[in-house]
Amino acid sequence: MSAHIQDYVASFGYFAVFLLIFLESLGVPLPGEVTLVAASIYASTGKLQIQWVIVTAAVGSTLGGLAGYTVGHTAGRAAVLRWGKYVFLNEKHLARAETFFKRRGDIAVLIGRFIAFLRVFAALLAGINDMPLVRFVMFNTLGAVAWSVLYGLLAYELGAQVFERVARDIGVGALVIVVIVVIALVLLRERAQRVVRVITGE
Repeated sequence: MSAHIQDYVASFGYFAVFLLIFLESLGVPLPGEVTLVAASIYASTGKLQIQWVIVTAAVGSTLGGLAGYTVGHTAGRAAVLRWGKYVFLNEKHLARAETFFKRRGDIAVLIGRFIAFLRVFAALLAGINDMPLVRFVMFNTLGAVAWSVLYGLLAYELGAQVFERVARDIGVGALVIVVIVVIALVLLRERAQRVVRVITGE
């Protein structure tokens, strides 16, 4: 799969980044995170610009999330249940999500970008459960930007095997910042895993 993503990114550039991340955020189980990482590493070769990779990913993620919210809000629970089986979303998941979103919907949308299940379905579930649009837009945008910046920069600097160059060129302080960011990502993933367990009942 990752080899195909690399080929798509090499062939279609920013359009591939936008499309795959948009569709994943809409609710289609595609490898958006792999796409962002692949494009960011590809940017380290000079073939793409990392700032535009990050912007494209953030815009695709934000708009895809808004589209997913709209689908969930307008189509409703019944339609999602009808088609959800094709993307591994069932009634048990929806029932647990409804309870969770009433209490912690903002957290699910904000940190949802950092774990596969929520990255795909958080916007859809937010729409189904009538999360206020203004709150959704705010947390959806914050999550999309944070995810794009953190994963984009980490993949660009570390994934391309330039850790030593970073240490040499911009000093120990920058390395400390990178370590802090990595720790923050780990903590976010642990929190997100707990959210998923609440929704799935696993």
